[in-house]
Formats: sequence, structure tokens, C-alpha cells
Amino acid sequence: MNYYALHIGDYASHTAHLSCLEDLAYRRLLDLYYTTERPLPVSVTECARKVRMREHETEVQSVLDEFFTLSENGWVNRRCEREISKVNAAAEKKRAGANKRWGKSIAQAEHEQCMNNENLESKQCKSSAQAMHMHNTGIAQAEHEQCMSSAYEMLPNTQYPIPITQYTPPISPPSGGSVGLVGPPEFRAGPEPPAASPQKQKLKKPSWVCEAKQPPDVSDECWVAYLKHMEELKLSVTESKIKFTRREAKKANYTLEDALLAVAGAGWQGFLAKYVGDRNSTARAPPKKPAHPIDEQLHEHGKGPAVSFL
Repeated sequence: MNYYALHIGDYASHTAHLSCLEDLAYRRLLDLYYTTERPLPVSVTECARKVRMREHETEVQSVLDEFFTLSENGWVNRRCEREISKVNAAAEKKRAGANKRWGKSIAQAEHEQCMNNENLESKQCKSSAQAMHMHNTGIAQAEHEQCMSSAYEMLPNTQYPIPITQYTPPISPPSGGSVGLVGPPEFRAGPEPPAASPQKQKLKKPSWVCEAKQPPDVSDECWVAYLKHMEELKLSVTESKIKFTRREAKKANYTLEDALLAVAGAGWQGFLAKYVGDRNSTARAPPKKPAHPIDEQLHEHGKGPAVSFL
């Protein structure tokens, strides 16, 4: 067994009188019992050696005498025997249920495996036959092409007429005429076609550009965080944007660094004073006291100022 249930209440009530070494010996003896699933050796020296307490055989002997019973097979513990029997019975029950559940599936899997093997063999035979047929067809086609090439080689060489490619050089005109060419039309000199203009390559505009310099009143950490946030939003950082942010921060009594941190922290695309309000206007002014005594009395009772008819 690799696991056993330890009931802390029962264990504490039965071992409260043991010393530290006796408690250690008892725990190790229980671990040895559950691990081997059989009684402990008859020899106390052997038991002490297996639980790594050779120098404390007296404590081991005391624990064995109190919690174990000596038999022909060794030292037996009734509680351990009950727990081992219970675990083995549960495991056997689960094993029987699994065999009953998967027995039919195993047989069906073996049948499917046999069918798959037969199908695989038939496919291999069919593919071999197709390969042989293609091989024979390729050989026949190669032989046919070789025969045709031999037949063409046996034909006499026929000299085809050579086209006239010679042309007369240009003759100067008799009196101020244009220079002309004599010869076949296909060989007359003509104006050269205009050279194809290279296509202009469209330059892709980068999705994010930082054109602004780091302001002197902004720390490096704040500037890096702000640039990283704007790059994620694919929004360029320009000098005009920084100037606009500075003006809005001044309206809200913020520094430029606080404004940039607010933009990066809140995920905004920019900073506006109305987003945060005025820092100095958070504290409200106290309510004005009524000048009339009746208004003062009503104000204390929470009914608001009275209407004066004077």
C-alpha cells in the first residue's frame, strides 16, 4: 500500500502517553506494516533495523508489546489487518467491474484489429498491382518513343530556304530629302520604343512613429511606459500631442508626468482635463449659514431656508 488513512483523533487518544522516541517508533512501524502488507519480523532487532532505530531497541520493544501481538508469522496489528483487507476488497471489486465493463470492448477491439489487418493487406496487394501496371506501361511508352526517334533519324535531311536578311545601307537624299532605308520592311530602322518607366514602389507608412523627444520633466520609466502604451494602440507620438497633453494637464493641476502615467494606466488614447477634474477643487466649500433666525432654525432641522416676506 502506498496510502492509508490516519485518523488523527484516534491516534492522539491512543498515543498521548508515549514519549517522542516511542511515538516515532510507532509511526515508522505502522508505515512498514502498511508498505509490506504483512506482519512485522519476530526479532525486535530486525524491526529496529528496518525502522532505522537500532540504538533505541528498548522503545521499539515497548511499542511492539503495547500495540502489536506476537504470532507465528510475526508481530500483528488488528487495525492494520482490517485496513489492508478493506483496501484489497475494494480493489478487487473495482477490478471485477472494469473487466465486466471492458471485456466486450476488448474482444471488439481485437476483431477490429483483425479486420484492419486484412484491409491493409488487400490495399497493399492492390497498390502493388497498380505499381506493376504503371511500370509496364512506362516501359512500353519508352520503347515506343525510342522507335519513333529512330524513324525520324532515318529521314533524309531537307535544306530549308534561308530568308534574305541582307539590307541596303541608307542612301543620302539628293537635295534636302529625308534619309530612307532600302530593304525588307522587317529590317528597316524605326524609332526605338520608349523605355519602360520603372514602377514606383509604394512605401508603406509605418503604423507607429515616435517623433517627439522625451521632455526634461518626465522620468525615463514614465516615458517608456507611455511609449509602450501608445505603440500597443498604434498611435504616433508627436511634439504637438505632447504640447496638448501639457496644456490639458495644467488645466487639471497635473504635471506632465502624472498625465502620461494616467494615460498609460487607464488605457486612454489621450489626456483631457475633464477626464480627471481639478485636483484643487475636490474639497467642497461649506454651506452658507442663513442670515435670518427663522432660516437658521429651519436649517438646523434640515428643512432649508424659510421664505422671507419682508
